[in-house]
Amino acid sequence: MSIESFIIDGARSPIGTKNGQMVGVRSDDLAAQVIQGLMQRNANIPAEVVEDVVVGCAFPEGPQGMLMARSISVLADLPIESGAKVVNRFCGSSMDSVHQLSQAVLSGDIDA
Repeated sequence: MSIESFIIDGARSPIGTKNGQMVGVRSDDLAAQVIQGLMQRNANIPAEVVEDVVVGCAFPEGPQGMLMARSISVLADLPIESGAKVVNRFCGSSMDSVHQLSQAVLSGDIDA
C-alpha cells in the first residue's frame, strides 16, 4: 500500500507591529487560537486523532518556555496524549516542521 502525505488546510496568525495591539499577546496563546480555528473549520476531524503538534520556532524562550508546543496543544484543547515538539532551525524552522511531519506520516510513525 502506498502512503502519501498532504497538507489539507492551513491558517496563520495576524502579524503585529512593534508595540502594537498584540504586544501583550503570548505566542502560545496566539498559536493555540490558530489550531482551534483549524479544528473548528475541520469539524469532521476529531481532536482525538491529532497525534503530534510540531511547532517551528527559532527562539523558543521567554514566558512560554522551551517546549511551547506542549503549552500550545494544551491551550488548544487537544488531547493530553498528543505528542508535541519544537523544531529550531532558525529561518527554516516552520519548513522543517512540515518536513518532519510528512516524514513521520510516510514512514508510518503516525497515521495519515
